[in-house]
Amino acid sequence: MEFVQDSFQNLKMAARFFGKFLRHPTKVASIVPSSNTLAQAIIQDISITEGDRVVEYGPGTGSFTVALKAKFPPGVRYLGIEQDNDFFELLNERFPDLKFHQGSAENVLKILETHQMGKAKAIVSGLPFVLMEPDVVSHILQSTHDALMPNGVFLTFTYVHGSWMGGAKHLRNMLRKYFGHVEMNRVVWRNLPPAIIILARPKA
Repeated sequence: MEFVQDSFQNLKMAARFFGKFLRHPTKVASIVPSSNTLAQAIIQDISITEGDRVVEYGPGTGSFTVALKAKFPPGVRYLGIEQDNDFFELLNERFPDLKFHQGSAENVLKILETHQMGKAKAIVSGLPFVLMEPDVVSHILQSTHDALMPNGVFLTFTYVHGSWMGGAKHLRNMLRKYFGHVEMNRVVWRNLPPAIIILARPKA
């Protein structure tokens, strides 16, 4: 019975996500939420201990949020930054024990200050950087670097089929500009569409 309920819930979230894609194709990069396989691949490089702070950009329906929450030891502070009102309401319903802020990741430093949180150990992003304005991407990445602890990590992804797009090239260039270490060599084929994981660490 629990499996049936979970499957029904997943279908409802997928339908909601697809509807959002149809209404705002330039803000939602895929027709379905990210897979659990991608979520697990994203979080495998995160080392979280008690007292750490974790930020998520664009949680959407909560695909990455579920994986992150399962990995949290006691005492971790999580903050999800979601701009879309429908997704923001859904996240609060689905994760009543987690904290979400409705706003833009461009303002991550001010948002952390508002919630009296220090710098983050990990920032995970589900934002469609390839579809965003270049200056917005640059601002978010610079702010992200400044919002991370020296030993922190930033994780995001792009889709394989869009790696040739100008937005993807700009993203790679800006990551190398603002971060000291950048990796983008792992492909998750069991995702629709297949995705390339990007890992970045602050400059020393």
